[in-house]
Amino acid sequence: MTKFSLRVFVFFCAIFVTVNGRLPSTIPVCSRNHPNLSECFSNAIKTLQPRIATGDLGPGYKVAPLEPLYIPQITYGEDQGLKVHLSNVQIKGASRFKIEKLRVNYQDLKIDVLLTVPKLNIFAKYKLSFNFLNEIVKSDGEYLSEFENSKIRVTLKGQKYFNNGQEFARLDPLEVKFQRGKVIYVRLTNLFGGRSPAISDVVHSILNNNPDFALNQIYPQVNGYLSKFATEMAEKIFNGTPLDELFPN
Repeated sequence: MTKFSLRVFVFFCAIFVTVNGRLPSTIPVCSRNHPNLSECFSNAIKTLQPRIATGDLGPGYKVAPLEPLYIPQITYGEDQGLKVHLSNVQIKGASRFKIEKLRVNYQDLKIDVLLTVPKLNIFAKYKLSFNFLNEIVKSDGEYLSEFENSKIRVTLKGQKYFNNGQEFARLDPLEVKFQRGKVIYVRLTNLFGGRSPAISDVVHSILNNNPDFALNQIYPQVNGYLSKFATEMAEKIFNGTPLDELFPN
């Protein structure tokens, strides 16, 4: 729900490669010698925030849009008696993030950012199977949920190395950690076709009163998806480009 951290990471990478002339003037630039590099990056992200939402960072440089975030599928609860499969997952609201903390360390090649997302809404198609009194009941429809003030921490690390007299960066996998916010609601439309109100009430009670049941299983899947995707994108940008070009004096 956060997949938002991925887009912030993409923006960081965009800043790093500006000196190669591959980015338009719409991308703010931060020199390694800026007196407050972390503040520069924070202001740059805020300036670019509307463009991050649409994925259009400027002429000739587009990334996947932040609004909405898209995840093909999520499955959870297989060992809990209530199995939920979500497909075509769309997460809205991530572009309204607020930067709580941001630290940039060029010498150690590390960026650490803590974000707050005031409100996230999740929309998806669901298929559900539920063990009710030793009977398997199935249903499908629309999944809707809302969360307030979720926290996302994103960490990018790398190591410097030399090749043919030039210094380069080798990146570690991106670290993404989520702390869920307050659960406002979780709803499943057309639950059992409206034929079993009692069972529907039980399912909604489980989802709303025990949010960790679902979220503790969802977050690792989202983390893995984002980390792999972001790492591959970062490697395309960093691999083969000298640090003197990525971080000008």
